[in-house]
Amino acid sequence: MFSTRQTAEIIDKLIELTQHNQISWGSQDPVAPMVGPDSRVDMVYVANYIGRNIRIYQQHFKYYLDDEKYCWDEQMVVEFIDEYGSLLGKLPKTPNAYELLRAVQFQNPQINSFYDDLFK
Repeated sequence: MFSTRQTAEIIDKLIELTQHNQISWGSQDPVAPMVGPDSRVDMVYVANYIGRNIRIYQQHFKYYLDDEKYCWDEQMVVEFIDEYGSLLGKLPKTPNAYELLRAVQFQNPQINSFYDDLFK
């Protein structure tokens, strides 16, 4: 789909658009394929930009060391979805996806207005 370099550029652009409020993200609960006994997702963020639906979330999953021992690991997932939420494709993993999630979370009105509310 995209190279790692292209993906990093796409994520950087999404961060910039999010920070300048040119793209707005909504939150959703995770759907069944994202969660299960070996996987957990707390919150899913979705945006539509230039006719494409983009979904981002942090997935926590069990990483098995052997048949019985495991530890929890995590990954950032950035996907393209259709209007029904079905997966069209995933972007390759890049470190800057965590920065995108932070930008999206900061855009949340409840968080973003905290400073103003605190110092009224």
